Amino acid sequence: MRNFDEKKLVRLHTASELLDQQYGKEGTQSRAAFEEKAKAYYYGVILRNRRKN
Repeated sequence: MRNFDEKKLVRLHTASELLDQQYGKEGTQSRAAFEEKAKAYYYGVILRNRRKN
């Protein structure tokens, strides 16, 4: 069995934690602006794919 150093372990973060770090907590203006841009991009990709079909 392998021994490992607990100090070297990397904690995995959730998507929500990463978004909180980058764009602020939910309900803040910066987070709302990010979510708005993300939705616009998402729907743009869907429309582009539908047009191709």
